[in-house]
Amino acid sequence: MLRQICTSCPLLQQLYLRNESHADMPLNIACVANLEDLRRLQLPLMLQTPSAVGKLQNLRHLTLQRQQLWPDMDWLFVVREIIHVKRYELQRLSFDGSWLSRPLDLSLLQLHKCFALKELLLSNCNLADPRDRLTLPLSCVRFSLKDCTVNKLHSYVRGTTMLHLLELNKCQLTNDDGKFIMGLLKQRQQLPILYPLRLRFSGSFSLRLELIGWKARKPELWEDWLQVEEVLGNGLTSWKQQRAAFNMSFGAPLQVPPDLKNLF
Repeated sequence: MLRQICTSCPLLQQLYLRNESHADMPLNIACVANLEDLRRLQLPLMLQTPSAVGKLQNLRHLTLQRQQLWPDMDWLFVVREIIHVKRYELQRLSFDGSWLSRPLDLSLLQLHKCFALKELLLSNCNLADPRDRLTLPLSCVRFSLKDCTVNKLHSYVRGTTMLHLLELNKCQLTNDDGKFIMGLLKQRQQLPILYPLRLRFSGSFSLRLELIGWKARKPELWEDWLQVEEVLGNGLTSWKQQRAAFNMSFGAPLQVPPDLKNLF
């Protein structure tokens, strides 16, 4: 059926595919590469020849979704290959890990090679210790976590010189010993940054206690590196994510290394 659609409708701009009845059977999408005008695409998570997405030069939005328990880490190779072939075009990545079967090491997605990526938004994820030192790309300016459990968050934001906004909404930070904010400040002071990092959080009693101590240390002295704010109510719910899905937004491919001053 998919091959017939690709052959009969070469000018198609939107295509939405689901494979829930055969969710464990990877769908071969090689023929999708023929849809050169495609701008929006939704696919099941388990795919064959995911590199075909890399040939869609006009693609602006991609969704990968599976409304069942994800099969161990088999999905990782699919997502990583798509990220690799679109690494110079990927500008925004959001992901809901409700159906993950084990903690996720975010570094395995090799996002640090995505030089156009500015926003990374995660919800309902249990993030394990990253294996690699580099997890986020230099171009990332916004890292937002919602309803996540994170072990050693400092490791994830290490070396993120351009990071401008870190949002933590109802997140549980483990192994921070109540010193996350001060550890983040020391980390920022060792980087050649152009702008201060804004840490905005909500729904965290431990960070609220830290913030009380932070205010007692005259935070205006550290504003060039770090600014901390607790947001009450629904102030951090500025984005919504489909359950158990990856959403990717793409722009024109980078032709030259990014100008750091123009990343904001």
